Amino acid sequence: ARQRVLHIRHRIHSVAVVEAFCGLKPAITVILPNNKERADMNTQQLAEQFIDALHTLEDGTPEDTAALVEMYADDAVIINAALKLVGQDRRGRDGASQFWREYRSTFGKVRSEFFQITNNDESAGLFWTTKGTDNENSPLEYDGVSLLVFNDQGKITLFRGYYDTRELSRQVQV
Repeated sequence: ARQRVLHIRHRIHSVAVVEAFCGLKPAITVILPNNKERADMNTQQLAEQFIDALHTLEDGTPEDTAALVEMYADDAVIINAALKLVGQDRRGRDGASQFWREYRSTFGKVRSEFFQITNNDESAGLFWTTKGTDNENSPLEYDGVSLLVFNDQGKITLFRGYYDTRELSRQVQV
């Protein structure tokens, strides 16, 4: 029981670090059961796979979501700062597909550079800067953090993106 309590504290701390980095107070903190094995990959490897899939989308078109969508569980929850502002989220693989198509459609050219990954047994926090152009070829740049929570099969059950919506909205005139 003591080991379980320490493990829960570690997970809460990891989520709190990401939320504190972004200056956010969590509306809800999700704590998942302790997962011993994760489908032949650790969360560091899964985070790197996610980055590769995102780069495939960024280098392609809004229809190139397959590699990312494959990483999501059927019951996944996808939310970012912009969706939260309007009280929405995306759910499941169809929701992941919609989310990533919308993301890619926002940009002309885009590239996310990841400068830190922090992880534990169930999750990974990815710290990044995204640079590119909007659809009218005006430059843009913004920073943020993405939290990925994985299930026993190594699928994403929660994607949560934190960034300053005011900065991005000003740059892409949303």
